[in-house]
Amino acid sequence: MIELRPVSPDDAAAAAELFHARELRDFGASRRTEEELRGWWAEDPVAKRWLAWLDGRCAGYACLFDGDAEVADIHDESCTHPELEGRGVATALFDLVEGLAREQAFQRIRATAWTDAGRAFLEHRGYRFAASFWRLEADLGDVRPPEAPAGYRLEPYREHEDDEALYACALSAEADWAYGASFALWARHRHSRADYDPRGWAVAWAGDVIVGGALGFPLHGDAWILDVFVAPEHQGHGLGRAVVQDCLRRLREIGCDHVGLEADAENAMRLYERAGLRVTRRYDTYEKPL
Repeated sequence: MIELRPVSPDDAAAAAELFHARELRDFGASRRTEEELRGWWAEDPVAKRWLAWLDGRCAGYACLFDGDAEVADIHDESCTHPELEGRGVATALFDLVEGLAREQAFQRIRATAWTDAGRAFLEHRGYRFAASFWRLEADLGDVRPPEAPAGYRLEPYREHEDDEALYACALSAEADWAYGASFALWARHRHSRADYDPRGWAVAWAGDVIVGGALGFPLHGDAWILDVFVAPEHQGHGLGRAVVQDCLRRLREIGCDHVGLEADAENAMRLYERAGLRVTRRYDTYEKPL
């Protein structure tokens, strides 16, 4: 019998093993750690996270983001254990989180799939394809300092001093995780992360104005670039590629040997490929009315 219960900090090891098994099955490799998982949970403590247990094992995970948004979002990390598929785990978790979203009066809900089986499962439940996004990764070897386009310069981040200008620039570019968020929320969700290290942030300047940034977050040799943005009036000059490459260099200098990021548009994906990253996964987002 499937048991569903909210996640507790004591579940981190079991959940990390679940994610590790899932990624090994789907992608052939996994770099997931318990410490990373605890950091994510601490970053957003109000998200509704549930685990499914079957035969004494952690069989599935689902996370529902239902804060200040028009669409409830089942986080893309939600999954079932590959050894316990076909036993109703995904159905039980989706019944639960969809019910929670209805209780909050959401009109629509969003979920993500990265395998054909996952896509078929969502379509069977009435979800329809909405968009795709991609994960790109790179192994960091000998990363050379990039050359900034004429009229620009690349500088290290000045902790806290640059925050308001970085936020304003990200907001002007409608960057993910900035557009629609207050400055206080934006800053808190970066500085409070377990993997925050100011040495991983790269900042682009034109004169005395910040016009771009790439914010990298390292953790034990792995890194994630969360934000990449260039002010609209400074796009089209190669500055995006330069600031990403500068971020990669800074991450390598502080000991990272691997980095990842996500792109939700093909032009951004091509930019990151030119900067030296490669596509490793495609995620498809689906939505349905509640």
